[in-house]
Amino acid sequence: MKRAETYLDMATEPEIQRIILRDAQSVLEPEQLEKAASGCVASITQLLSVIAPQQSSQAHKTSAQFINGGLTSLALWIANHQVPDQAVDDAKRTAYELLNRIMPA
Repeated sequence: MKRAETYLDMATEPEIQRIILRDAQSVLEPEQLEKAASGCVASITQLLSVIAPQQSSQAHKTSAQFINGGLTSLALWIANHQVPDQAVDDAKRTAYELLNRIMPA
């Protein structure tokens, strides 16, 4: 969860908002964007395989896609929020609650 919190915290920084969350979509080729997303998904998949070894590798991959997409959407929401510091706190709290519900102990 610490990595997710760090990612969401970065969404409050103007440089990150501009470069990663806004400009990247317009200046990078789709293949480059997919490669970056694939790296994130692979990292999350690996973490899931460690914390939930009883699940199948396909379940890990599917969950990783879901988590990555959700975190990306939250980061965009934070970046565009009128009060980003409030949004990031709400996002982290909700992400923590959801991840704890879907991940086995």
